[in-house]
Amino acid sequence: MKHVTLSLAVLSMLCVVRLAQADPFQLPGGGAVAPDAPIQYLETAYGSGWLGGTWFSDQLVQIAFVGDTATGTTGTYSINSVGTTYLQVGSTTATFTDTMAVFDNQLSSPMPAAGIGDVTVGGSVLDTFAPDFGSYNLIGGIGPVSGPEFINSGLSFNTTAGTFILEADPLCLNCGTSTFTAIAGGTGDPFTPPKVPEPSTLTLLGTALIVGFIGLRKRWS
Repeated sequence: MKHVTLSLAVLSMLCVVRLAQADPFQLPGGGAVAPDAPIQYLETAYGSGWLGGTWFSDQLVQIAFVGDTATGTTGTYSINSVGTTYLQVGSTTATFTDTMAVFDNQLSSPMPAAGIGDVTVGGSVLDTFAPDFGSYNLIGGIGPVSGPEFINSGLSFNTTAGTFILEADPLCLNCGTSTFTAIAGGTGDPFTPPKVPEPSTLTLLGTALIVGFIGLRKRWS
């Protein structure tokens, strides 16, 4: 009887450990999220892994897309991407070719989590654990919120730059923390700043304006 009791206790401990390590993106969803304006969701962290067969180490990884809250579900709140899901690893940019989604799981363990998941593959790409997500439902902006990260170490995701894989890397000095941000009304590629004319272009433009102004003065006189 003692052996049976001990076995049941060990089994219970294993179940608790497995639950604590469960992918927050895998838990089931529910009904509809109230429609709202599109929101740009951004998940960032330092990480190591593979992109297109090339190893990267301790690089800033950023994932972002615009979500339409009218397509969302509640329970584990989830919203599919609208258009392009952008990826930047260090200075390399790409886009995901899988169907992507943002989610907020208020009931995940060890604490609420939000992040970016791959609907095609069926798993999280990069998530953030933080108490702030216990009352967040993806409607409206939040953050930046930082906390312990979750990655599916070794799981492959498809991008235009090849397969993207995050790995657990004990040598990565900055790994372990991620940041989730939602920007209401944000649209487009967050990694491409607005284009500013080169100094030479500005000089030519200024010269052209001066010459044109002198020409107009001569015509007026």
